[in-house]
Amino acid sequence: MNRFTLIISAAGLSSRMGDFKPLMKVDGIENIIRELDTYFGMGIDRALVITGYRAEDIISAVRAHYPENGEREVVFLHNPAYAATHMYDSLKIGLQYVKDVYAAAAAAEGPDGPHARSLQPGCAPEDVSGVLTLPVDVPMTAPFTIRKILTTACSAGPDAIYPECCGEPGHPIFINAAALDKFLAFEGRGGLRGAYLSENMKTVRLWTPDHGSIMDSDTPEAFARLLSEAEQRRCPDRERCEEILRFFVVDQSLLAHSAAVAALAREMAEKTGLDADLCYAGGMLHDIAKGLKKHAEAGADCLLDLGYERVSSLVRTHTELPEEYTQKLNENLIVFLADKMIRRSTRVTIDERFAPKREKFRNDPDAMRSFERRYALAKRCEQLYIEQSGQE
Repeated sequence: MNRFTLIISAAGLSSRMGDFKPLMKVDGIENIIRELDTYFGMGIDRALVITGYRAEDIISAVRAHYPENGEREVVFLHNPAYAATHMYDSLKIGLQYVKDVYAAAAAAEGPDGPHARSLQPGCAPEDVSGVLTLPVDVPMTAPFTIRKILTTACSAGPDAIYPECCGEPGHPIFINAAALDKFLAFEGRGGLRGAYLSENMKTVRLWTPDHGSIMDSDTPEAFARLLSEAEQRRCPDRERCEEILRFFVVDQSLLAHSAAVAALAREMAEKTGLDADLCYAGGMLHDIAKGLKKHAEAGADCLLDLGYERVSSLVRTHTELPEEYTQKLNENLIVFLADKMIRRSTRVTIDERFAPKREKFRNDPDAMRSFERRYALAKRCEQLYIEQSGQE
C-alpha cells in the first residue's frame, strides 16, 4: 500500500518578507492551513511541520484546525538551531523522522512487510511510498500537480520528482522512501535542489500548467504575485487560457473553434451585463478534453484540479445544460449557447449548427430523440437570451 507523508518546512525567520509567512493569508486562509487542507484532501497520511521561529504560534494555529489525536495526524518537529541553519537542515529532521518510523515498522512487520518493501530500491508500484516536501510559503500548488506527482511516483518509482512550470522548478518535491538515505547523506551545495539534481539521483521532472507550484511569499513582491494567482484562479485571463490549452495539446482547428466560441461568449455577456471575462475563459477552455469520453466532465475535472472552480462549472455544462441554468441568463447558459452558434470557427445559426447531425441521425430513432432534446434546449436558451437581452 502506498503511504505518503507531507513535510512542511516552517522554521525560518521570514526576514525577507517582513511578516510571518506561515500565518500570512491568501483569501482569508493562512498559508500553513491551506497547505494542510490541500494535501490531506489528496489522501496524504501524515503531515510533519518543522518549526523554529515562533513555534508556539504555528502550533496554536494548526491545532485550531487539526486537534491532537484528531482524524488527521499532524506532528510538530522542532529545529532549535533554526536561526543558524538552512531549510535543508530542517528538512533533514523530517526525513530522519520518516526513516525512523519506517525502520521501526519494518522491524515489527518483518522483511516481507510493506514498510520493509518500500525501503527497497526498485520496489513494486504498490509498495512505493515516501514524502512530499515544501516550504510553508508555497501554499497554492493545485491538486492537479500533486496528483500527477503521486501517480508518477507509483508508476515510475524514481528517487525524486519535481514539477516545473514556465521553465521554473516548483513544489512539492517527492522523495522516495527508498532514497531517504541518499538525501540524508547529501552534504553538497544547493540544498534540496542540489540533492535531487545530483548525479546519483534518479529524478523525474514533470511539466505542469500550475503557476501556484512556483509561487511563494518570500518577499512582499512575491506575495503580491501570489495574490494575483488567487485572482487568476477565479478567472484565468487570455494568456493563461492559451497556456492551459497548449498543455493539453489542443490542435489548431480546435483552438480556432475555442477562440471563436470565447469571442462570441464575451460579446453576448457584454450585451447582458454578465461576467464577460468569465464567459471568455469558459469559451476558451470548454473543449480542452475533446476526444475523450464525456469530454465536458473530463475537462471540468482537470480545471477543478487546477483550481479554476468557476470556469470548471462552465465547461461541465457546455454540452448538457442542467435545468437550473435555463431559468434566467447566466454565464453557464451563455457558454452553452455560444458553443451551439459556432461551427468550426464560423458563426452560424442554431439550425445550421444542428443540421448535419439531424441528417446523420435520421435513421436512428434513439439517437434522433436525444438529438431533438438537445436541439430544443438550445432553441429555448436562444429564445431566453433574445427576450432578456433585446438582441436578435
